[in-house]
Amino acid sequence: MSSMTGLPQFNEDSITVSIDLVESAKRQIVFLKEVDSHPELYRGPVVCNAVRRYEQFWLPLAAGYKKYAKEPIVPPLDIHWVWHCHLLAPYYYEKDCVSLVNTVVDHRVLLNSKKDAAIERAKKLWHEKYGNEPYDVDLSDVERASSESNKYKPICKYNLESAVHRQSMFFYQVSLPHYKDAKFLRTAVTRYKKYLFLKKNNMDLFLVPCYDFDLIWHSHQLHPLIYKQDTAAVLGQMFNHDDSVNDRSANSKLSRCDANTRDLWKKFFTEEFALCGAMFRGDPPFGKLHKIEANDIFSVFTKKANVTINSLKIENMTNEQKFTLKVALRGHDNTGMMLLKLKGPQKEWQNAQKGITKFKYDTGHHSQLQFDLVDRKGFLCFGANQSFGMNNLPFSQVVETTPEHGKTIAQTVPLQEGSNSSVRGLSLAFSALVEPPQKGPCILSLQAGPFQSYTMPENIEQLWGPIPLPKLPDDVPNTCIVANHRRNVKSICPRATRQKAVPLRSPIHYGRPVRGVRTHTDTWEAGVKTSLANQYIVLLEKANKYILPVTDFGCFVTASSSFS
Repeated sequence: MSSMTGLPQFNEDSITVSIDLVESAKRQIVFLKEVDSHPELYRGPVVCNAVRRYEQFWLPLAAGYKKYAKEPIVPPLDIHWVWHCHLLAPYYYEKDCVSLVNTVVDHRVLLNSKKDAAIERAKKLWHEKYGNEPYDVDLSDVERASSESNKYKPICKYNLESAVHRQSMFFYQVSLPHYKDAKFLRTAVTRYKKYLFLKKNNMDLFLVPCYDFDLIWHSHQLHPLIYKQDTAAVLGQMFNHDDSVNDRSANSKLSRCDANTRDLWKKFFTEEFALCGAMFRGDPPFGKLHKIEANDIFSVFTKKANVTINSLKIENMTNEQKFTLKVALRGHDNTGMMLLKLKGPQKEWQNAQKGITKFKYDTGHHSQLQFDLVDRKGFLCFGANQSFGMNNLPFSQVVETTPEHGKTIAQTVPLQEGSNSSVRGLSLAFSALVEPPQKGPCILSLQAGPFQSYTMPENIEQLWGPIPLPKLPDDVPNTCIVANHRRNVKSICPRATRQKAVPLRSPIHYGRPVRGVRTHTDTWEAGVKTSLANQYIVLLEKANKYILPVTDFGCFVTASSSFS
C-alpha cells in the first residue's frame, strides 16, 4: 500500500509478460501497413469472402497442424487480416475456436525473415488439403469475391465483418513514425502494465486505453495462449478486449469511462493519463487526401547531379590581354566554391573525352554557376582584380529540368560589364553534360503568422481539412485562438514546382480552442508557437507517401487546398 494515498503501490516487476511486446508491436505495424495498402480489405465483398475462407478453410487447417510451435504457418493476407481481428476479441475467439475446431488455434507475429518460410509451408498444406480453393486471391477482383461469398452465412458467433470494419480505423491512429521508436514503445509497455494493474484494482470498471499501450495490448492478444496465461496470472481471469465501444459523443459510455480512467490513473500513479503522440487523431480521412505520384514528389525534392563541362569559349574579345576565367559554384548563402581557373590569352578550351572540369551540383545548397572574367591590376599584395564581365547562371533550373536519362547542353551567356569596361559585348559559350539527377531532401519551411481570436467555423471542411472538430455544447462560445502559418517549399526552381498539382497544403492553422474544443489533446498555447513556427523542415524519405494533417502532440494542424 502507498503510505501517501492508501492505494496499492504499482511495481512493474510484479506483472510478467512472456513475450517481447516491443518487437511484437513493431511487427504488428508492418502487418497493418500492408493491410492498409489494400483498402478493399476494410469492407465489402472481399471481406465477406475472406471470412468464408477463414472459417471454412484456415481454422480447420491450422487446428490440425501440430507443428506450429516450431514451424509456424501463415495464411494469405485476406485470411490473416480476419484472423487478426478475431484475435482481438479473446473471449469470442476462444469460444468460436472450440465450437468450430475443438481447440484454441495459436498465433504469433513473425519476423519478415521467418514469414516467407511459414507462407511456403502453409501453401503446401493448403494445396494438399484444398485443391479447388486457391491459397492467394486477387484482392482487386471484387466481382469474384462477391460471387463466392454472396450465399455464405458466417458460422462464428463473433461478427467478423463488423470487427474488420472497426479495426480498419486503428492503423491510422498508430501510423506516425514514433510508433516505431523503441523508447516510445518501451514506455508504452510500462503504461500497459500500469493499465493491467489499474484493472486488477478496479475489476468492475470499463477502463479506456491510450493508443500507445492499446497497440501493446493488441500485440499481446495476437499470442492467444500466452495472453490468457499472462492476464489470468494478474487478474485471475483472461482480460477481455471490447472494441465495439467507440461512440465518442458527450455522455456516451466511452466518454464517461475515459474521464473515469483519467481520474483513476492520476490517483494511482500521480501522473497524467494523456501522453503526447498517443491520443485519438480523429477518424481516418479515407478518400479525402490526395496520393502524391512519384513524378510529383520528385518535382518538389531538391536534386543532385554530376556535371561535366566539356568546352568553354570566350567570344568577342579582340584584344590580346591577360585575364583569368574563373568558374565557381555559388550557394544560397552567397558562399562560393571555386571549380576552375583558366588563364589567357587562350580563349578556347575543350576536352570532349574527360571534360575540362567535373563537379556535383546540389540544388539544395547551390543556386548559380558563376563565370567571371577578371584581370589583376597592381603590384603583388597591392593589386586588385578587375572584372571584364560576369554571369551568374541560374543552373538549378537546368538540373531541375534534366530528364531521367540526362542531357547535353550548349549555351552562350553574356558576360555583364564589370569594373574594367575597356572590353564590351563579351559572351561565353560552353557545353556541358548533366547526368541523370538524383533525389535530395524536400525542404519545407514555415512562415509564422500572428495569433488572433476567431469564431471557429465547424462545417467548412475546406478550411479545417478532413479531420472533423468535435462539436461544442450549445452554451459554450465557439471561439478559438488561431494563427495562419504559410508553408513554403524551399525549391530553387519555384516555377517548375508550382506547375505540378502537388497537394502540399497551405496555409496551415495552429491554434488552441479557448474553451477546450479538442478534448483529446493537450492545450496548445499561443506563447509556444515559436517552437514550430520559426523553422519547420520535413524530409520526405520515399515516394508515394501521403502528406497527412497531424492532430497530435498537443496541437492540431489542418490545411486548406492552396499550394504556395
